[in-house]
Amino acid sequence: MNLGNESKMASEIKDLFDVSTDKLEPYDFPVDFRDVYVDFASRTKDGDKNLIHAKMQDRHVAVVDVEREYTFAIVSQDYEIVTNAKAVELAAKCFQAVFKLTDCKQMKLFNVSMPSTRSQCRIDFLHAQSRCHINGRDPWAPFVRVSNSFNRSRALKFDLGFCRGICKNGLIFGEDSIEFKFSHSRGVSDIAAVKFNLKGGEFAKQEARFVEQVNNLSRFHVPRKMMWPLLAKTFGLTPPSEDAKPKTKENWELQRSHTADLTKKYFDELEDTGYAALNVLTDYASRPPAIAFGQLRVHSLQTTCGIWMKSFTESLKSADFSFKDYLGETYYTLVA
Repeated sequence: MNLGNESKMASEIKDLFDVSTDKLEPYDFPVDFRDVYVDFASRTKDGDKNLIHAKMQDRHVAVVDVEREYTFAIVSQDYEIVTNAKAVELAAKCFQAVFKLTDCKQMKLFNVSMPSTRSQCRIDFLHAQSRCHINGRDPWAPFVRVSNSFNRSRALKFDLGFCRGICKNGLIFGEDSIEFKFSHSRGVSDIAAVKFNLKGGEFAKQEARFVEQVNNLSRFHVPRKMMWPLLAKTFGLTPPSEDAKPKTKENWELQRSHTADLTKKYFDELEDTGYAALNVLTDYASRPPAIAFGQLRVHSLQTTCGIWMKSFTESLKSADFSFKDYLGETYYTLVA
């Protein structure tokens, strides 16, 4: 499948969402099964030790990165390898189902994330022409994320997310998102057999909810001083104890300083609003500081942003909403 020949978009949109795919890490590499052998000692009749090199039972095999000769996991023979290339083919089918398209020409490679071991991978594909504009001018694009692994750490999974063009901040819509999950069992890589069943208009409803929630955030005042405790509560950050190690205290201060920089950036651009707060959270999630979270946590952090957006906008419907009540103990720890 050729994803490099999409039609060119208008210059403004191309500048905001265009990505040099040649700079992304290659995700297609050979993975295969290998027999598993074990060494164990046995004794002869005379009491001497023999070292025996024997093959394990046929029901277990190793999943191996062929290029690097690296073993990902030992699995049963019911396990089916889904290479990243095959996962992308399935993502194309998911993409067509979500956006009700007859082909995948609008599927645009946007991001690839893998650890150094290549044991798992997440690949994002933007819809090249679908845009929703916040406040009539700020474009966001929907994307489909395929998550795959070779070490049994996660199932083959497809999620819907949204990405802001100006800063490439992204979020996964949250607990009500369009999501498909498949175990690595026989038949999962059969393109024809895998089904992505969606109710009619499901994506349109999802997009409408997203725009409504973001617009509600745009109208709500969030004081800048609340951003650090808001971020700490959202991502479960807790201040170090008095007897914590110096490095732990230093990392806490670095995170606070990083959040202060993000707050200035987005609150200067978008004023003191919930929409600015959303962008601080999604920037933190999309490019988490190494001191706090590694790249492997991006997906969970972006999903947390989607969950926060829904729960926070629901909280705003209360006539007596207050940050003191919303933040709870975090308010008294980081504000009061």
